[in-house]
Amino acid sequence: MKTIMTLLAAVLFLGAFASRAHADDTLRCEVVEIDATSSDKPSIDPDLKDLERSLKKGPFAQYNTFKKSARIAKTVSLLREEKYQTPRGSVELLVRDKSKDGKKAARLSVSIGLDDENGERYVDATQKVDVGKFLLYARTVSDKESIVTAVGCK
Repeated sequence: MKTIMTLLAAVLFLGAFASRAHADDTLRCEVVEIDATSSDKPSIDPDLKDLERSLKKGPFAQYNTFKKSARIAKTVSLLREEKYQTPRGSVELLVRDKSKDGKKAARLSVSIGLDDENGERYVDATQKVDVGKFLLYARTVSDKESIVTAVGCK
């Protein structure tokens, strides 16, 4: 009887550990597709409030009007590729690793593939990003328009 109780306790412990490990291996990832243009009436779509600061910096500062064309969220597991279909192309996302170093935010290693509407790959990258932050990529359409794709996980 003692052996059965010990075995049962071990199974319960491993089950609890496995469910916790599984929860740590899933993330909520978002892909946001944004039309960026230069116009006489600057504006940022209210649905992009969390990205506003990034859109006003660096290479995106040349545009002053940002309109969301898609925002797609999915639950993603480590080492399982997810595909996001957007109006102007698609995104393939693979979260390779999640690591935590001391008091700093958890960091992800992600592989991202961006395809245009014709299925041609224009970005194929592996990068590191803090959980809760977005990586932004731009594809130029014309002198006054680009498509910005933001990818982030929580």
